[in-house]
Amino acid sequence: MYNEVAGAQYASVQDLTDTLETRLREMASQQATPWIKLGQLVFSGRVARRGGYQGEITITGRLRTGSIRRAISELSQFSSRVRADRLTWGVETHPVRVADVQVETAFTYEDEATVTCAFPSQYFGPDAGVTPVSYGAGGGSDRQAEIWATHMLFGEPVDRERSRHDMLLLMSVPDRYPTLPEILNQYLAQGWLTDGLTRLYLIEGLITRHGGHFDHVEVGPTTAAGVRVDARFVPSGHQMRRMHIAGVVPLR
Repeated sequence: MYNEVAGAQYASVQDLTDTLETRLREMASQQATPWIKLGQLVFSGRVARRGGYQGEITITGRLRTGSIRRAISELSQFSSRVRADRLTWGVETHPVRVADVQVETAFTYEDEATVTCAFPSQYFGPDAGVTPVSYGAGGGSDRQAEIWATHMLFGEPVDRERSRHDMLLLMSVPDRYPTLPEILNQYLAQGWLTDGLTRLYLIEGLITRHGGHFDHVEVGPTTAAGVRVDARFVPSGHQMRRMHIAGVVPLR
């Protein structure tokens, strides 16, 4: 806030306070703006879909972080170092390819970006190509999703020595992949940013592994101890079985 207003000129004290009030209202409204994950880039913005899975997705966002501004502007270049091959937002996640990028610098501290993405050819939704695998009684995709949430979402430690002899645990919890608590602590996330990152991790983590969809997702509020999660997920092939995922993602 200080960086945005300190260098500007104001006609009066009232002009300054009006500017501050307007900017504070804008910042408050951003808390309700969906967080978007395009490849490894995370930013707030809006998503519009047209034409089903053979159509286009348009992402619009106001970018203020320097690294995000540079990465978005380079997406259309062959030399881009960022892989933007998956888009996650709301309660959806899909593989995509970037078709077009337009960036307009509205202010010295902000870019307005529009990214147009297309689905891969012959893509028919998150359930397509997902084959539920069962590891004996009680080892279906619903149980695998529960195990994933326990360890990857809520951060319960994994006994890797045991997992070598437990096929269900081995296939449910990916090795050498950061858990959500590790990511939140690495980037010192807090407040409504933590809520957004938690939602993205949950949606992308389960749907990419098991297909399916979410009936309900509620994340937050974040406290000093952690962020609360309450969700109902239906894995592919389990249309009548709804998993209840509930707990607190710890923050250390």
